[in-house]
Amino acid sequence: MRKFLAIFLAVLLGSWSVQSALAAGQGPAKPSIQVDKFASKPQQIAWLSYGLGLASFLQEHKLVDSLPAGVWEPSFDAEVFARQKQVTIWSELLQKQKLDYDFMEQMERVVNAGFLKEYVWHFYRKDRWTQPPALRLAEFNAWATANVPDHHAMSGAKVLIER
Repeated sequence: MRKFLAIFLAVLLGSWSVQSALAAGQGPAKPSIQVDKFASKPQQIAWLSYGLGLASFLQEHKLVDSLPAGVWEPSFDAEVFARQKQVTIWSELLQKQKLDYDFMEQMERVVNAGFLKEYVWHFYRKDRWTQPPALRLAEFNAWATANVPDHHAMSGAKVLIER
């Protein structure tokens, strides 16, 4: 995790290219993280963290060279992984600086309550995904109604594969 956070901070400070960091040793594919423009620094940090989570999943599972060119569509496992990385990085950065972003505060509540898989399934499900076993969807829905009632799904970054 320290290496991941170091890469994140280097990218945030502009001293390292995300594309070159991801493409190193990955063959002919050239992955790049594309982060939407947001009004505040905390929002940019949150979505860069998510993009780095997606990219990290690709790298850890050695998937880059097997993917077609274009925007990568994450699997359920990749989406859960990226959202967990996003919250982990956010939480670590909060220990060093004050950041305020309601979406991420809600995401921390979801993770701390142990409902990340249910959250991803409920808010981001794709038709091609197969429902994982043992999801506690009824529990999650009751919890979410009480704890994150106005939550809106967001995805502010993606990974583009170029060939």
